Amino acid sequence: MIINNHVTITINCVDHKIGAKIYPWIFWKNKRIKGEKAAKILIEQQQKGLEMLVAKGILVKVKIEKRKVIHQAIEVEMNSKRAAKFEVRAECVF
Repeated sequence: MIINNHVTITINCVDHKIGAKIYPWIFWKNKRIKGEKAAKILIEQQQKGLEMLVAKGILVKVKIEKRKVIHQAIEVEMNSKRAAKFEVRAECVF
């Protein structure tokens, strides 16, 4: 039996305005949702999942995929928000 001691997740944004540029739509509760509303739901669900994993004591590695100009202004903000909230060391690899 193999036991995994960590989970790696990808979070590409923490702001719904930027998220709308990355994710044009999501499929949520049997409906296609577009724009900033879709991004807001996606971000909230990613945050909820992250919090649930951390609450269970699971080590979570957050991966950020760099996407041209969109991310240049938010990479540091994302890392600092996550680090402050979960008291972890955040690193960004380019």
